[in-house]
Amino acid sequence: MSDETQEPVDVNHEHDRLASYFRYLQEFQPTWDLLREKVTRKRNDVVSHFKRRKSEEDMFAQGNCFQQGPEVKEKFFSSKPSEQNQAKKVCTGCPIKGACLNFALEHPEGLHAGSGVWGGTTEGERQVYRAPIARGLLHPLDTPELKSTEKRGIFGQGTEQ
Repeated sequence: MSDETQEPVDVNHEHDRLASYFRYLQEFQPTWDLLREKVTRKRNDVVSHFKRRKSEEDMFAQGNCFQQGPEVKEKFFSSKPSEQNQAKKVCTGCPIKGACLNFALEHPEGLHAGSGVWGGTTEGERQVYRAPIARGLLHPLDTPELKSTEKRGIFGQGTEQ
């Protein structure tokens, strides 16, 4: 057995030390809460982005262009007016023509949405619509390409006339 003796614990000192530590933690609690909130919000944004992306992929898979071969698909992104007109003919009667045009109008910087034929329109035709739509002077449903076609798929479900 050893004759070592432990020093007596100063309870008041330990209490003060722990109280100081808890005060320190409480000072940072709002920061941790804010950080947790930001991380949760970012995670939710990422999840909703991928869900939205999946629904867009499912929607585009129903398009007339999706059913075409590679030689026709290339015409959708051609700079030649004759090939663009051939691509626009594929859009005629497409069940998602309105949703496709709406996507291109809302995402001009998106993957290929800034170029090519989308919803039966070329980038030049869509450019004419963007400013009045942005100012609220024109609704995408009122574009000439959609006035005489089915209007389903734009801004949600079933806006048929």
